[in-house]
Amino acid sequence: IFCKPKVNIHLDKGAVLKGSTDMKYYPARRVRIEGHFEEHFASGLINAEGCDGLRVDGEGTLDGSGRPTWDRFWQLARTTKQPEKVSNSTISRPQLCIINNSKNVTVEGVTFKDSAFWNLHLYQCRNVTVRQVRFQVPDGYKRAPSTDGIDVDSCQDVEIDGCYFSVTDDCVCLKGSRYDGLNQEPPSPPVRNVMVKNCIFNRGDGAVTFGSEAQSISGVEMKDCVVRGKMPMLRIKFRPDTANQDYRNVRVHDIKLEGTQGEIVRVSPYHGTKVPTPKAPISKV
Repeated sequence: IFCKPKVNIHLDKGAVLKGSTDMKYYPARRVRIEGHFEEHFASGLINAEGCDGLRVDGEGTLDGSGRPTWDRFWQLARTTKQPEKVSNSTISRPQLCIINNSKNVTVEGVTFKDSAFWNLHLYQCRNVTVRQVRFQVPDGYKRAPSTDGIDVDSCQDVEIDGCYFSVTDDCVCLKGSRYDGLNQEPPSPPVRNVMVKNCIFNRGDGAVTFGSEAQSISGVEMKDCVVRGKMPMLRIKFRPDTANQDYRNVRVHDIKLEGTQGEIVRVSPYHGTKVPTPKAPISKV
């Protein structure tokens, strides 16, 4: 679905918008992933570009039918002679909802289920509210690859309120540009002013994650949330191939950390790279 400006999506209770498992129905196009653009990557189930005032709401479900794609990804990883080179760009996979270059966006009430890749990807958006939304993959599937809940990519003024996350990658991930020799456009805007509140983080690699790909993140508040299981409350990722990384003005308070294996903070200083230590630039948090 390619949204037009001033057209919204409402899913009644019990309604399911179910994605096909046949990739031919997701036309390849220029898609932003992992801090750069892939020129020929699967479009999402829902795609919105320049749709100010967009609403995706209701009590229905977006179902990505992701299981066959997850299985195909792990099959490739098992059978290739170089499994370390199997990455998110190796297999073109659709995201459930991609919203680009839009302001005054609301996503409310919907369940995001079994996405083949990231669930909700916001890129260069401003004034976004994500409220009472569920993001989930089956508990019985050991690891659905890269099923991030919300990717806040180069966005400003984002509020995430009352959401539930049970995924097998980062729940809320703050992203931006990366600089590792990729042929990409000028740097995207920084991440600014993100509020995460009243959320339940049931399963994932991090409740709120800084980085993977980002240069500048500031003005983040996390409050009144529950973090369960083994995941860290905050996960801080730095990339030695990306200079001038600076994460600041972060306030976290009134969090209930449940479970015996939870962590408050986990720092990954060499995320996704193998840059020799002497050549690594200094990052700041």
